[in-house]
Amino acid sequence: MKNNLLKIIAASLVAMMPLSNAHAEHSEKTATEITYTTGDSIIKFRPFDYTYTSPNDNQRTDVVVGRKFNNLNLSSYWKFDNKGQSWAGPCAEYKGKALKDKLNWSLQAMYFFGLNEKTKKEGYIFPSISYSFKNFSLGLMSYAKKVEGKEAYVYFGPTLTFKITDNINSMLFESADLLGKGNLFYWKTNINLKQ
Repeated sequence: MKNNLLKIIAASLVAMMPLSNAHAEHSEKTATEITYTTGDSIIKFRPFDYTYTSPNDNQRTDVVVGRKFNNLNLSSYWKFDNKGQSWAGPCAEYKGKALKDKLNWSLQAMYFFGLNEKTKKEGYIFPSISYSFKNFSLGLMSYAKKVEGKEAYVYFGPTLTFKITDNINSMLFESADLLGKGNLFYWKTNINLKQ
């Protein structure tokens, strides 16, 4: 029964993966995020967040300091990139679990103020849901972004997260923009440290 369920979920997610649109922008994004948790305090450092979108490749570094309040995480977020842009703003994430902690969902929202003349205001929303198996999980995620003075984009597609060690996992996400502006392939590695 469990194997059949896994096959059905995997086939459904593969069927949802978009085909590339030759007329739209294709982005590939990779990031490594280190999360340190002690008690209810959270510090995240993303030393490497790279987007490959020729000719507009972008390298970014992020620092997040926050606190957990049961299922709600509230944080201050600061990021800067290789083009002299710098942002700061609030981040809120609400998480939930069900089905003996196998079904996980979250809703994350961020708003950034530009800290210099080069930098525009930005807003993000990330809803996601996933089902965990022994060493991996399958799910769905949306990645929506709006930059001041530009059109929004909304990616929606399947995720595959696989466990490397008890503290390290990698997530793959593939999607087309629902508004028809392009495709995104995202690979993120998470390193979780606790005291």
